[in-house]
Amino acid sequence: MGQHEVNVGARVKGRDGKKLGSIEQLIVHPQSYRVDGFILGKGVLSEPKIVDANLVTATDKDGIVLSTDADEASKLPTLITQQLLRGGAPLSSGYGYYSQTGVHTGADQWYLQGPSGGQLPNTGSQSWVHQAPIGSAATENVSNLSRDLVVIGEKTDVIGSDGEKVGHVNEIFVEERHITGVLVRAGRVLRHDVRVPRSMIAGLTHQRIRLNVTAEEAERQSKGGE
Repeated sequence: MGQHEVNVGARVKGRDGKKLGSIEQLIVHPQSYRVDGFILGKGVLSEPKIVDANLVTATDKDGIVLSTDADEASKLPTLITQQLLRGGAPLSSGYGYYSQTGVHTGADQWYLQGPSGGQLPNTGSQSWVHQAPIGSAATENVSNLSRDLVVIGEKTDVIGSDGEKVGHVNEIFVEERHITGVLVRAGRVLRHDVRVPRSMIAGLTHQRIRLNVTAEEAERQSKGGE
């Protein structure tokens, strides 16, 4: 990944020119702002894939080109995000629109929500509606991404130092594999863009980008200090 603008949502093609999907999120080191790769949306693939930045061979106005073809891309690591449950007493899970319940978990043991859990016992629920545990439960989110990495994308909120929301990420600017700034879509009624340079960014998490200036100051500086 050389000097280029990375658009979340940009199309991704294989070396054979075939479309593979689009960029859903960037994978970033929050301390150095280095981009290690991105999450490739489903597209022609059945599941979102983790793509290393070193696989990018070219970028242009039409998107990104990888050094892999569709068959090789299908063998890339699949992004895994799951939630573990543990209760001090037997738990049940509500599912569907009718909140039917059935006892799925035992006490003081971690269970993986969903129909399969590998080496972990699972709740067995298969509804496409998100499961809500009924009872006193502890939860823990797990992922196969390294704990020292975060993912940011179009739904990532941008928050001023005063706690006020500026808006959400629309574009991410990258040079030499490091984030140099973001373009924020702001305004609930009158939609407009706010350009935020890296010097205004105080920190990154999975949920938000935190600024070292207030939301009002970010807007003012984006307009040229008017």
